Amino acid sequence: MTPLDAETQALMYPFFTEEIREKVIAIVRADLENSPYRDQYVFDPIVVEPDYDLDGEDSLHIYVVTDGDFEQLPPSWTARLVSRIRPMLIAQGLPHRGVIKSFVPKWEWEERHLYVEDTWGYSSPDCEP
Repeated sequence: MTPLDAETQALMYPFFTEEIREKVIAIVRADLENSPYRDQYVFDPIVVEPDYDLDGEDSLHIYVVTDGDFEQLPPSWTARLVSRIRPMLIAQGLPHRGVIKSFVPKWEWEERHLYVEDTWGYSSPDCEP
């Protein structure tokens, strides 16, 4: 996931602003701080990217980077993140349909971002340019 520059993002996702990103992150962070797993895991960073759902509606992809024993984090709890935050998204007038969430282990997130396309010119040192 290579970040888009501000101009390209504004053209591709005119609905998405830094204010929206910050509000969604605050909502997700509040949910995670109230979780029964807050003492066992560190949920940071929380990354929010603009997207469109299959119907072309404004949407968001929320990445929650998770530090802790990822295998022990209950999928039944992570799967309900969007359901838990949707009322707050609606109340604040934020995109709430087609929201996608991904809980990502910290090691995988760091590995994924070790070879950023901007630095290497391609996605992995094993790939030929």
